[in-house]
Parts: sequence; C-alpha cells; structure tokens
Amino acid sequence: MGVTGGPEVSREQVLAHRVAAHGLDRSSPAPDVLALGVRDTPYGSARQALAARGASTAGLELVWSLRGAPHLHRRTELPRLAAALWPLDDADARRRIDTGVIRDGARLGLAAFRATAGAFRSVVTAPMSKGEVSGAVSAAVPPSLTYWCERCGARHISGLLFQQAGLAGGVGVSVGERRTTVLAPLAPPFPPPESASGTNGLVRDYLRFLGPATPAEVAAWLGAAPAVVRPGPPRCGGRSSAKS
Repeated sequence: MGVTGGPEVSREQVLAHRVAAHGLDRSSPAPDVLALGVRDTPYGSARQALAARGASTAGLELVWSLRGAPHLHRRTELPRLAAALWPLDDADARRRIDTGVIRDGARLGLAAFRATAGAFRSVVTAPMSKGEVSGAVSAAVPPSLTYWCERCGARHISGLLFQQAGLAGGVGVSVGERRTTVLAPLAPPFPPPESASGTNGLVRDYLRFLGPATPAEVAAWLGAAPAVVRPGPPRCGGRSSAKS
C-alpha cells in the first residue's frame, strides 16, 4: 500500500495478479470475488460478471454498499459488511457526505448516518419505490441533511448520504417495472451498526483481489479520506478504533 521500502512491481505483474485473482485465467481456482461484492452498474452487469467466472448467484442480495453504489453481496454477510462500511468517526463521516448541497448537515458526522439509517428502518416496511422512500426519509431526518430542489418543488435528502446509509438502514435494492428502483426491507433483519468493525478485513480483501495500491486508492474505493487507511496505528475498524 505504498509503504516506503516495499517491493517494486510492474504494471504487467499487477494485471497478471488481477486476472488470476478474479478467475479470468481458466487455470486459476474458482475465485471468491464476492468477498468484495460485484458492482451492478449498469443493472444486470453483476450477474454477467459472475457468469463469466462460473460463479453462482444463489443467496445473493443487491444492496447499496461501497460508496453507495449497487453491488451484489452474499445475504449472510450483510451485517458484517454494514459494520465494515460504517464511518470510523465524525471526521470520516463528514468526508463521505460533504457536498455543497448539505455542507451544514455534513458537520453532523456520524449523527447524519444514524438519523438516515433510522429513518430507512421506520419508513421501509414493505417494497416501495425509491422516490417514495426518498420523500419519506427526507421528511424524517434533520432539515440540514436535505436541500431544496427547484425542479421538484420539494426538499430532498442528499443522494450521497441516502445511498451510503441504505445498507445500515436495512434496505435491499431491486429493479421493478419500467426499470424503476424499488427498496424493500432486508430479510432476515439485522440491527444497525453501533460502530465501525471489520474495515481492516475489507481492505485486506481489496489488496488480495486488486493487488498493490496506495492509501489514496484504497480510500477512494471505500469513499473515505486517505488518513483512514494510511500506514500507522490501526484506524480501519481495528481493535484500537472500534469493535472487532
């Protein structure tokens, strides 16, 4: 991860590692690419990616996970993933949602994530369209987490916060008629994270599948600040910063 004195590797070596780790070399053993989830943008591409690797789609759930983007993950791993993706502290939370539309709201830090995750859990008790959920969640969170939309003539919660809090809020994602996004409660349900836990393991999986990376590259993948993964005392949901 860019530590001074580390081994030098070429671009070709990194690409060869990724081809093998992702199971694109047919002589490689079946990969566990679902350790990181498989991004589903555009819709349907994740299942195509798994089919190309000979991996099954059984037991998978589509959720908003890394950076709030839709990914397929194992249903049994969602509680652990929610904790691993939870911001480490207020500064980390602010960094993940600090946009011009909710600059004041971003200062709430972890409280912004807790309020939004709680709103999801109170609002989404059955399948609902994304628009319906957005309206109800927007009305339930502190006003500083919303902004005025001239086109709609209404206040909306920041999309960046909305989607990053979805997994902790216990909602899964699907695509309904006319390709509308539908949100529904995850089953079996699990409680929201109390604190970040297991983020170090997620970073190790990233390096296992994608090879050498700088702290900035790993942080961009997580949607966090580089300080979160910079070499030094554990910050990534390790024992010294959160529950393990």
